[in-house]
Amino acid sequence: MGGDCLNSGCVPSKALLKSARVAHMITKRAKEFGIEIEGEININFPQIMERMRRLRAEIAPHDSHEKVVSSGVDLFFGHAQFISQDTIEVDGKRLKFS
Repeated sequence: MGGDCLNSGCVPSKALLKSARVAHMITKRAKEFGIEIEGEININFPQIMERMRRLRAEIAPHDSHEKVVSSGVDLFFGHAQFISQDTIEVDGKRLKFS
């Protein structure tokens, strides 16, 4: 559950972009805000990735099987194919819809 947005799209990319924006602000624009930085600035990519994974883990329960089912949605897992305009078959089980 969670799909592309949670696992490889929106959430991970936004987390990485936020880190990039912060790094840019610190390295390129700090003086503009009255901040002087002495010495070297280090970008810790493993820590950036850990933050991204933590954010995904915090969001994942909202997309969980249990959460979706508890809201009244029927979930079917398996190979699916459309049989007609109002029928889909999931692992041999036919489901009609409007």
